[in-house]
Amino acid sequence: MLRSRFLWLALLLLLCTQAPLRAQNDVYLTEDRRLDYEAFKNLLALSADSPAPEKEKLDLLEIAARTLVYPITNPQKQSPLTPGSLDKVLTDLDFYLKSAYTKPSNEAVRARFRDELVTASMKILSNFNQPLIAQVNAARALALLAERCGDAKLTDPLVALIADQNRSDGVKYYALRGLGSVLQAARKSTPPGFKDKTAEQKCLTTLVAFIERKPELFERTPKGEIEGLKIIRREAIRALTETRVPALPAVKDSLVALALLRVVSKDGLVPEPRLDEQVEAAIGLCQLDPKLNADYALDYAAQHVGWLVVHLAQAYQDPSQKGEPWKIHAARLSDAMQNWKDVKDPFVQAVFKDALLVLDTMEDGKNPNAQNLALLLNNRKPASTSVYKSDPKSTVKEPTQ
Repeated sequence: MLRSRFLWLALLLLLCTQAPLRAQNDVYLTEDRRLDYEAFKNLLALSADSPAPEKEKLDLLEIAARTLVYPITNPQKQSPLTPGSLDKVLTDLDFYLKSAYTKPSNEAVRARFRDELVTASMKILSNFNQPLIAQVNAARALALLAERCGDAKLTDPLVALIADQNRSDGVKYYALRGLGSVLQAARKSTPPGFKDKTAEQKCLTTLVAFIERKPELFERTPKGEIEGLKIIRREAIRALTETRVPALPAVKDSLVALALLRVVSKDGLVPEPRLDEQVEAAIGLCQLDPKLNADYALDYAAQHVGWLVVHLAQAYQDPSQKGEPWKIHAARLSDAMQNWKDVKDPFVQAVFKDALLVLDTMEDGKNPNAQNLALLLNNRKPASTSVYKSDPKSTVKEPTQ
């Protein structure tokens, strides 16, 4: 028996040690040039007002990007026998991303490092012979770059991954996260907003389309697969909540508010949204700025967010829903609704005040009573009958208690 176990272990080790040799010829990427880490760190440390380095020095960033990203393709690091190896690769990458992008530094260095990292990551992603684990971690590298850098020039590669029908949802998950970081960086810039309006349009239309996509489902579709579709759609919703624009003028596929309302009201989406998706979408609606698009009817959105709060209160007291992070849901939605505090519309103000009472009670861990809010929503209606005033068809199904 002992001998048999030893033989199985030896065979397993043989297969694991041989795998890199097979993979190296096809997909195992390496950078043969040695990286001078000291020179690399000195480049990243250059101040924003220092002159652009000579081309020869900037070329070091190509070596650096490949040295940091290509280990993702190493089969030994992908092996279940070396858990945490790929996380270590990405942690090392993030260390240098922080050095390059979390403080003012030389623009020429920042731009070249960004471009070389995109090139190295996309070289992995462009080869469908790469194992899925390598493709997903290359997408993670791009998402990390977007988080630290936030440059709108990352829009095109991220959008391409999301739009590619042949891509796994694992890759798209991180590409969606990357787009959210690009939107967040634009929102936090001075002045806020995209300098590249084409990039903004691509971000918003891609996210709206992804949220509203209708994957083909069957009676035998495994529950786990359906839940996976909801989780990745939630990432798209989260990304979309980074914008404050209800819709881009004259861009019919950028109807941000309508897409978020469809999630909140569970209107026409496949599969039907989960509670956490609805909360994310409601937060996004609360954060939209009517000043950025006068066609947006905040009161129409407020009605549906109000009804979601009623449903949250009901679900809170459902024993089968005890696993939900209720206090977090309530706190986040309450914070987002503070954007309505100074809105002059009397209907929005009424919803705001009654909804906050429900959410505050929930946040305190007590059973919320949403009867007053439900009574308000049943007896009063918003003046607007669609989420975009100029489009009477921009509606979702009527909310119900």
